[in-house]
Amino acid sequence: MSKKQPKRQLIEDKVFWITGASRGIGVILAQQLASLGAKLIISARNEAELNQVKSQLKGKHAPDGVKILPLDLTSGEDSLRKIVDIAESFFPDSGVDYMFHNAAFERPKSSVLDVTEDGLKATFDVNVLGTITLTKLLAPFMLKRGKGHFVV
Repeated sequence: MSKKQPKRQLIEDKVFWITGASRGIGVILAQQLASLGAKLIISARNEAELNQVKSQLKGKHAPDGVKILPLDLTSGEDSLRKIVDIAESFFPDSGVDYMFHNAAFERPKSSVLDVTEDGLKATFDVNVLGTITLTKLLAPFMLKRGKGHFVV
């Protein structure tokens, strides 16, 4: 958490989409943004974990206004295009203002010398290709509105 106080007017009523929102930094981001009055879309692969996170959020639009959008970043461009369309439809008056790319695949904890090629590919598919594809699909909506931010 920043030592400075966040400017509520920069966050309140803005739409934040957070991937990897079912644990760790994603949960903390969701909690902080909800408390500052943000509208949230939270994504991860596990819908049950997202529902748990949603139930714990407090704020102007939380928990009832928080949208859950299950997402697998390895599902391919066609699937991700549908997900982006859904995300944009949740708040049609504004669309997504901020995309927090927080999802990540952690390979099994082992020596770098023991990592398999399949393990590297799995990490790359989520952490790089999935993030780039989601950005590529969401960016046109932001460009059309003339505003939007990505945080990776």
